[in-house]
Amino acid sequence: MDNTRIFKAIVENIIHSYPSFNGESIVIKGQNNSAFQITTSKNEKELISGEKDNYYNLSMIDLKDFEYLLKRENNVDENISLIVIKFENLVNLASQKSVNYEVYDPIFKKRLNLSICQNTSIDLYLPTELSEKTRNLYEDLKSYEYDLFNLDDEFYNDICTPYTSENNTDVVLSTREDHYYNNIKEIKCQSNCLYSNYSLERELLKCECGIVDEVIDPENTDKFKPKILYQSFYDVLKYSNYKVIKCYKLVFDLNSILKNYGRIVSIIYFLIYFCFILTFLVKA
Repeated sequence: MDNTRIFKAIVENIIHSYPSFNGESIVIKGQNNSAFQITTSKNEKELISGEKDNYYNLSMIDLKDFEYLLKRENNVDENISLIVIKFENLVNLASQKSVNYEVYDPIFKKRLNLSICQNTSIDLYLPTELSEKTRNLYEDLKSYEYDLFNLDDEFYNDICTPYTSENNTDVVLSTREDHYYNNIKEIKCQSNCLYSNYSLERELLKCECGIVDEVIDPENTDKFKPKILYQSFYDVLKYSNYKVIKCYKLVFDLNSILKNYGRIVSIIYFLIYFCFILTFLVKA
């Protein structure tokens, strides 16, 4: 049975027998390494908080304030969880999961109209295991209070944020996005979503997503492919050397000096040069 028929069977048969109260998660394996899941908003919250184990390693959705708005609009009791149907690819990379979802009334089992509040958002949590190389880089940048996965972080935008690579070389701002962010395959949110946070302890990628009011289409997941945020860092004016003038405070930063061997050597040379100048002036 192909994925379209499986989904049709879920909507026409399985969901109608799904418990209106405290229904447990049901996972149905689809074709081409994919899976359907029938669950509740309550189950999702318990998985996100860690109250339950995510045995299937599937995505989790937090409807946040949108759940309250949906219940109010559809006269659903606040104490009853909404039913959520999800479809996603069973892959290790978060960027390739392509999570589709629909929300249903728990009593009448009808699909709810999600377009009523397009200005709200939901949170999508994706189990994401980092490679050893990415993990080490993430932890190293975190020690500087930088966020490797956040393209809006000062690490990628502030010319006064120093960073020395594992090879003890200075990494200039103009090369960071290309050398780091664009080469990270594990952390990419799907379309209509933006990176929010990554939990190294729980290995969870959090993406903030806009509301998608579309019927699940198991045969067409291209629309949910990850956003490619490759932006050019080679704007000559934007990254001209004159901008480093505003970073004068770094010259007197002791921690910055001690971490930069090139600067230490330069200071030693300068001191030697200064001594020669003084000697020359005294004897002249």
